[in-house]
Amino acid sequence: MSSVVRLGRPVGGAWPAHLTAAHQLSPHVARPPGETAVPWRTTPVAPALAFGRQAGDVLVRYEFAGTENEIRLSAALWRDLTGAIRDGRLGGGLGDEWTAWTPTVGLAALREGHVHLRHGPGNQVEERLPESVWQQLAAAVRSRAVDELPVITSAEAAP
Repeated sequence: MSSVVRLGRPVGGAWPAHLTAAHQLSPHVARPPGETAVPWRTTPVAPALAFGRQAGDVLVRYEFAGTENEIRLSAALWRDLTGAIRDGRLGGGLGDEWTAWTPTVGLAALREGHVHLRHGPGNQVEERLPESVWQQLAAAVRSRAVDELPVITSAEAAP
């Protein structure tokens, strides 16, 4: 069984302490210490991805090159990202140059087969997705297949 690699490395910096090997996640459960399980949603439009919502964040899990990976974006960043995908700002025209996907805190570029998403104050955090994963994510967003992600209630979170 593979472990999940949580992405979101500070640009030019070290991985945050909470992303050490001790906190890697098992497949189908996004559960850093003290957090509850996530009900994942999948869609035929993006068969390699699973989507979930937890504690105000949207999670996207995918497998690539034999490793399960996960990115986590705040609901506000997810809204901005999906808006940029739907209105074409983050369409098929991504290249080496940075493209803004939020008014102040989001940039995207396609480099060496990966889409790089920078966000946060000063664009300090970077998510890196293989282009094939990005294409599936964008297709799921454009088709509205992931508009209604499940919200976890206390009852659902109970073991």
